[in-house]
Formats: sequence, structure tokens, C-alpha cells
Amino acid sequence: ALSLALGVAKTRDLTKDNNYIIPIIGDATLTCGMSLEAMNNISKDLKKFILILNDNAMSISENVGAITRILSRIINSPM
Repeated sequence: ALSLALGVAKTRDLTKDNNYIIPIIGDATLTCGMSLEAMNNISKDLKKFILILNDNAMSISENVGAITRILSRIINSPM
């Protein structure tokens, strides 16, 4: 979904459209290399692009690793 959304955003910019691109990804998506590569290609000046993360807290085993810690800090810290 994330790679596709970036392609749609690029097409939108080339055709000078003005719509929002809103991909919705699950937390398991962040274990996929293709999704991480797509995240690396999200430019800070990309306009009207909103990424929604659905963390449904459903795992076969305990979540571990840096991404889990980062998401926990974001979710548990008020802005």
C-alpha cells in the first residue's frame, strides 16, 4: 500500500491534481522490506500525504525490535 501510495502521489503531482493520498497500513507491514524502503522515499516536502497506521495489537508472538519501541513511544507520549 505504501509503495503504491507514493506512486499515486507522484502521478498526482505530475498531473497537478490537488487531492490527498491516504494509505492505511497495519503494524505488520513494518516488518516488510518493501514498506521500509517506501518509507525511506517519503520526502519531507511531500504535500497532502497522510499515512494511517492501524496497530491492532494482534500478534502471534511478542513484538520485539526497534520499530516496536519507536511505535510504543509515539503511541504512549502525548504530543
